Amino acid sequence: RSAGVVSGAAVVGEVDGRTAIIIDDMIAGGTTLARTITACATRGAGRILAAASHGLFVSEAKEKLAQPALEQLAITDSVTPFRLSTGFVADKLTVLDGSRQVAEAIRRLHEDGSLVALLED
Repeated sequence: RSAGVVSGAAVVGEVDGRTAIIIDDMIAGGTTLARTITACATRGAGRILAAASHGLFVSEAKEKLAQPALEQLAITDSVTPFRLSTGFVADKLTVLDGSRQVAEAIRRLHEDGSLVALLED
């Protein structure tokens, strides 16, 4: 993605017969993740799993991500995935509790502690 435009479909490394794990910071419209799923599936990935810190699922994300190749999608509870209450993607969705990490980050900031150390813990 550059200047808001999604391009490219290159997969670095061999995924044929392997588990592809896709990590993203945020899923908004789902275009980037959908293209990555397609690229991995086209190259023969045995399983495709995805995770993102924040799942907004705006616009047509639900439709874009309703791909049989996507086995599981994990997000944190930073944004409630209310747009995915039913349907194909919601059945594959796992929502993880991120409150302890956020609370610990706030505590460390308040006490002039290290956020880098939090990432290393």
